[in-house]
Amino acid sequence: MLNAQAVAERGGEVRTRTKVTRAWRENGLWMVEAIDVDSGKTFTWRAKGLVNATGPWVKHFFDDGLKLKSPYGIRLIKGSHIVVPRAHNQPQSYILQNEDHRIVFVIPWLDEFSIIGTTDVEYHGDPKDVKIDDNEINYLLKVYNDHFKKQLGRDDIVWTYSGVRPLCDDESDSPQAVTRDYTLDVHDEQGKAPLLSVFWWQTHHLPQTGRACDGEVGSLLSWLWPGVDQKRFPARGRY
Repeated sequence: MLNAQAVAERGGEVRTRTKVTRAWRENGLWMVEAIDVDSGKTFTWRAKGLVNATGPWVKHFFDDGLKLKSPYGIRLIKGSHIVVPRAHNQPQSYILQNEDHRIVFVIPWLDEFSIIGTTDVEYHGDPKDVKIDDNEINYLLKVYNDHFKKQLGRDDIVWTYSGVRPLCDDESDSPQAVTRDYTLDVHDEQGKAPLLSVFWWQTHHLPQTGRACDGEVGSLLSWLWPGVDQKRFPARGRY
């Protein structure tokens, strides 16, 4: 939201509920077609460069929107959290070391609750349909109960939420072993119409990912900004 507001304040155009249906190169530019999903109205834009930062849909956009081969395979790794009544009175968070060599966080939230998470589970469905499963609930409760005297059960859970990490497929055997580092790929046609694709990022990766994106595109297009002023473009919220 902060990034979208910063774009609008500087004269950029922000289109919510607008889906890019396809994009192609033409005469050294990108042609981009999109549709307003509410009204059905379609748009076509021209652009000197294109950024594919579609998160877990990054490969899907290559296949369906760009009709290009993705430079990387993607593994979708689900991470789920449970929210319970405040588990402890201390202001700090806890990092729990589990016997499977993973860590789980217990984070105070809104004075009244604690967030417990996360998990690492291979996911093969549509990212928009992701949700926690019974095995994940049991896993998080067990890790918590192994470390705290105050025990929790399923009836203590007031809310759950899940997300999907689009990780580059490095052929690791387990979801936990797949690299968490972001990957940037730049492709152009003879120095024109560059496509920058962002594979895997999280909110806490935004500052370094943004600077890296800026440098990649800036090296191809001399008209692009030489650097991002972090004070003017806030990249982190408060959690």
